[in-house]
Amino acid sequence: MQSGVLLNKARPFFLQKRAVQEPVGLCGFLQGDDLEILYVVGSAYTGRGLATEASRAVLERFQNNGQTADILAVIDRPNLSSHFVARKLGAEQIGTRANPTTGEEMSVYRIPPHSP
Repeated sequence: MQSGVLLNKARPFFLQKRAVQEPVGLCGFLQGDDLEILYVVGSAYTGRGLATEASRAVLERFQNNGQTADILAVIDRPNLSSHFVARKLGAEQIGTRANPTTGEEMSVYRIPPHSP
C-alpha cells in the first residue's frame, strides 16, 4: 500500500470551527492497495463527534456518487477514539496489519457500502 497518497477523486474535507472558520481536522480517503477512510481531529476537539460526523458525510457523498466499494479504516491499536468512530460507522474489525513506518500492529476495519 502507498501510505499518504490522497485519492484524487475524493479530495479531503477540512473540518472547521464554525464561529471563526478555524481548521480543526480533516477527513477523506487514502488510495493504495485498498481504499481507506482517514479522519484526523486536533486534540483540543476530540470527543465532540466531529470525526464521526465528517466521516459519515464523506461516506455518504462517496456512496451517493455511485461508489459501492468496501472501505477500510486502518487504526493504530492504542487510538481508542478512532476505534470507537469506526464502530459508529458500522465497521467490523477484519484483521490486523503492520504499520509501514513503525512496524507496530494496526487494526483493520471494513466499512460495508451503505453503513449508518
